[in-house]
Amino acid sequence: MRHTITSSVVTLVFFGSLLQRRHRFLRTDLKLGKGASFVKTPLRRLRQEDDPREAEFFPILCSSGQYDGVWMGMVLSHAHEYVLAQRMFEEPPTINDLARLLADAMQRPLAGPIHRPRRLHLRAWPEWAELLPHLKQIGILVVSHEALAKWDRTFGDLYAQVDKARAAQVH
Repeated sequence: MRHTITSSVVTLVFFGSLLQRRHRFLRTDLKLGKGASFVKTPLRRLRQEDDPREAEFFPILCSSGQYDGVWMGMVLSHAHEYVLAQRMFEEPPTINDLARLLADAMQRPLAGPIHRPRRLHLRAWPEWAELLPHLKQIGILVVSHEALAKWDRTFGDLYAQVDKARAAQVH
């Protein structure tokens, strides 16, 4: 089954303030090794391809238009229009949630072959810093950005539409 990126994947809204506030909630210790979702040895053994990826989390609005604490995490490929991994979270995501999402995209992608990318693009959140050396150890170069080109291009119009609809409800 292929999962393509479309604006109808889920009704979302981009709240800059929510993303800024989430920094208060993301402090947890990274769990690696046996029993964790991110185990370096099997990940390092995966074939490596030049398939840059972007990973991000965003808050989701409930049907009433209110933020209900639900978050969606996704990994997108630059090579095609598929979602490689996605997960819903009932709390703001942690570093372990990012590690699990990335491991899922490599070991159990929703589309495409199993492999690890040479490059990963992440927003420049300081919370992700603890995972960066571990990604480097398995041969993945992490590039941090203030904006994610594919992510923002794919979901930016949807964010704007939802923000516009929400503003219309207020007036």
